Amino acid sequence: MADKYLECGDCETRMPVGSRARWRCLLLPPDERSGPGFPSPPKWGHTREDPCPGGLIRLPQVMEASRAHFWMEKGQLGERYPEQSPLMHDCIDELAAASNAAEQDLLKAGG
Repeated sequence: MADKYLECGDCETRMPVGSRARWRCLLLPPDERSGPGFPSPPKWGHTREDPCPGGLIRLPQVMEASRAHFWMEKGQLGERYPEQSPLMHDCIDELAAASNAAEQDLLKAGG
């Protein structure tokens, strides 16, 4: 399911606007997001008010945390981000935990 719906470009061309509105797509203006949210598994912790997870992972803050996480794994976080804050470390930790949980789900599903 994620490979079809969490890629915003594909979803935008494939899915009708009504479906995207029900999923609270971030590519739509806020006043057009009218639905119960993305049909995600309960263990995701996604609420009805949250926007589509595909849009969330494309937010600039999340993308920056992803880049920081990449450089941390390469042992070069200090070179790339000499000015680090506790918030940056918290964001990296949150992203790493979510990524690890998603990988575990894939392994359990045989993917």
